[in-house]
Amino acid sequence: MNKITPDEEQLCGSLLEELREEVQQKVELTGDFSEICYLGLVTEALEAAGVLEESFVCHYSQEYKRLNVIVSGYAYEEERDCLTLFACILNEDEGLARVDSHALSKAAQKAANLLVAIDRGLDIQLSFSNREIEMVERIKQVREQVGSLRVIVFTDGLASVTDLSDIVVQQTKVHVEVWDILRLARLRMSDRPRDPITVDCEKDLSAPLAILEPPWNADDCKVVLAIIPGEALARLYERYGQRLLEYNVRSFLQVTAGVNKGIRDTLRSEPQRFLAYNNGISATADRLELGTLASGQKVIRNITGLQIVNGGQTTASIHRAWKQDKVDLSQVYVQCKITLVDMGNLAEMVGRISKYANTQNIIQMADFSANEPYHIGLERLSEQIWCPDQKTKWFYERARGQFAVAKNAATTAAQKKAFVRKVPPSHKVTKTDVAKALSCYDGYPQITSKGAQKCFVEFMARLRKGKQEDWVPDKVYYTELIGKILFFRECEAAAKRAKIGAYKAQLVYYLCAYSVAKLGNKLDIQKIWSTQKIENDTRARLDGWVAPLYEALVQSARGKNVTEWCKKDQCWQEITELSF
Repeated sequence: MNKITPDEEQLCGSLLEELREEVQQKVELTGDFSEICYLGLVTEALEAAGVLEESFVCHYSQEYKRLNVIVSGYAYEEERDCLTLFACILNEDEGLARVDSHALSKAAQKAANLLVAIDRGLDIQLSFSNREIEMVERIKQVREQVGSLRVIVFTDGLASVTDLSDIVVQQTKVHVEVWDILRLARLRMSDRPRDPITVDCEKDLSAPLAILEPPWNADDCKVVLAIIPGEALARLYERYGQRLLEYNVRSFLQVTAGVNKGIRDTLRSEPQRFLAYNNGISATADRLELGTLASGQKVIRNITGLQIVNGGQTTASIHRAWKQDKVDLSQVYVQCKITLVDMGNLAEMVGRISKYANTQNIIQMADFSANEPYHIGLERLSEQIWCPDQKTKWFYERARGQFAVAKNAATTAAQKKAFVRKVPPSHKVTKTDVAKALSCYDGYPQITSKGAQKCFVEFMARLRKGKQEDWVPDKVYYTELIGKILFFRECEAAAKRAKIGAYKAQLVYYLCAYSVAKLGNKLDIQKIWSTQKIENDTRARLDGWVAPLYEALVQSARGKNVTEWCKKDQCWQEITELSF
């Protein structure tokens, strides 16, 4: 059984209570099943942490040629060619339940059975919903080209294990992971997705890593220089993927960017010059185990908490060249600066290393940390400003779990009730809520459709344009923000009232952006803040636009994958030209 301390058990219980409360709110808002709402919350948190990319949540089950297939969604990470299927075990009517390895393995196998069914010629049936059809078709499409396969079993219980044996599908290994309530609690508590990455240099890099040390270091950090073999770096990325780049603000960029093409061309045609041409990578670590060889050479024997904070493109491009293009990396070496940082200074140091070390393009100058002035400013405003009724406040959750911490700070039942009266759970706003609502309001539904992580990064990049580095939001900005959040949520409610099943998220994004474009000055955001609600005539317009907008999104895709189509600029361009 996975070991758990009394403190962790209490933390898990608190998180479970919070998640079930949020799930219930989402069920009431969207009309979706509990499983869908639970996975939506969890996968969004993992996207923000860099564990997943562009998750698609959808429950699908079928008996096919004696195969019991049950899948709860998927994620496809294009840079690593990694396809992840979701399985889910919820214990909705129990407290903190234990989930044994047999149940976890069974759920993982049922999800992996979809891959077996596809290999056996699974056909889309007319009885499938549009969302099921879209998911299965997308998985069939990438199944033929994918390099790595994974199943994640999500559960709101305590798992007996965190990793299960690989499943073999057509002689291909499918790695299986478990995300239980304890793992989620640790994510919430530390704001990092898993236990720190630990690299045994002799085992993982073939030999201790030779280093150079400067004659002195700053009091709060230590810096060493090293040269890493290209294949060793590729294998690290193969093993850990986005976990290795959790603090890299540019990890979302694709290999189509010009700098990546340059990296790829060098790897193919002049691998022996890669070290001379490339700027290398910058990494941070929690702990370094140093040693000295018989020759007197200083080396790193073990690295704990390794994170690449600058050089994500270099790392991903080397991996892609090795994995897809079969490039020989025996002559490829990468220079690496490793900074040993105290945990208390980690957020600040990561942001500054990423900002000052990176000169490849303008996006690299952004630090998307929750500790930057914009988010701190919103948090302070939410603490200071009462709603117009002078009875309630909104709560800006700058870091995951802050709302639960504030709520649980109340020691008695009466105090907790008083907190909820002052700050209802529906008044909680997260960083991704802000990014999605403002991106749609500003006319970028196609970017919002790319997923929480990419939407947030691009939103922050746009936010900085034309503003001073120390700019922070003021009271007017904050009240307008809440008004826009309320409008966005009314668009979600309109989709629920219309009982739209497929492409609901994309429909909400486009409905918000389309409505803002069409209503123009008729949409009084400050009035929405003052009344804390949407006027009836505006609500009626939203209800009237939902169905035709849904049909327009589907038809404009012209038979293509609707979810992928909604990420295109052309999709938004065509929708803006329509009048309903």
